[in-house]
Amino acid sequence: SQAMIYNEVLGCCKWSGSMESMALGRPACAVIPSTLNNSTSGMSLGCTGMRTFTEISDEHILITLNCKEIDSFMANLATTISANKEMEEFYLDHKKNIKG
Repeated sequence: SQAMIYNEVLGCCKWSGSMESMALGRPACAVIPSTLNNSTSGMSLGCTGMRTFTEISDEHILITLNCKEIDSFMANLATTISANKEMEEFYLDHKKNIKG
């Protein structure tokens, strides 16, 4: 769910066109220079080294964001969280009407 929200906030979840986000695996720390040199954001699923030395559990991911993008990211995050909450309420209400 974290990765979906992150990509949605960045505008990467599109029905058409190219997706600019890419999740890196190993080494997790490579996402930092990748973001600094090539893009506005990055994501790593977290390698064993990252998880061992930081004790970050498997349910967390590592994200990077260029500081120039923070205001836009925070505004989009609020919108995305609100939209997902509304959709969850809609789906829960709709689920009541499904007969199984």
